[in-house]
Amino acid sequence: MSADEDKATFVRLIELINNKDLSYVDEVFAPEYVLHAPDGTVDREGYKKSMQAMLTAFPDWHCRVDQIIADGHAIAARITVTGTNTGPLVLPQGTYPPTGKKVEQSAAEIGLLRDGRVIEGWEYYDQLALMLQLGLMPAPAVPAA
Repeated sequence: MSADEDKATFVRLIELINNKDLSYVDEVFAPEYVLHAPDGTVDREGYKKSMQAMLTAFPDWHCRVDQIIADGHAIAARITVTGTNTGPLVLPQGTYPPTGKKVEQSAAEIGLLRDGRVIEGWEYYDQLALMLQLGLMPAPAVPAA
């Protein structure tokens, strides 16, 4: 597949995420898929569980592709994610009750594709910014000048 076809696959993946139907995972991710994220590495089933947890915490979860670049069969994308926290938020450090707060977060996604399917991914996001937006952590004190 060409770099343009791989880009189209990634954009389609984001559209499927926005439809909130996790059946896309088996279609778009290869069986050997592995995701490297700030809170650990997961396989395809682990990815499904983490996405289901996010959709429970943020039922209106929405991803927007802001920029996408392809090099060979590697895709790098800058995305913006928005959502309102109306369900429990499950994170490695604990489970938090809904806050009712809306969040907006930038993230970077890198994917390696083979035969039109994602085989490996790297995800980068600012979990501290998320916790601050939700009011789950106090804002850091600004030192006096």
